[in-house]
Amino acid sequence: MEKNRSYIPVGCDFVDLIEIHATRKDQVQLKYRNGQGTDCLINTRLVTWETRNKVEYLITSDPLEIRLDDVISINGHVDEKRCSI
Repeated sequence: MEKNRSYIPVGCDFVDLIEIHATRKDQVQLKYRNGQGTDCLINTRLVTWETRNKVEYLITSDPLEIRLDDVISINGHVDEKRCSI
């Protein structure tokens, strides 16, 4: 994947879902697209999310840092407000 690709912001409802799971340190099933464009499915705990250089990242207990626009689903919930992935 292109390193300098434009960030596609996620919907507020999806951020709320991330916040709930991160606050509770819930174990979740996380599906995301890795840096090589491959879909990955893992079970992990959400720790937090942060913004760096106008890009939001999900931090997991593994520890992985995943761009929020690379997250496909959390426990089967997808971001309904996102324009594309």
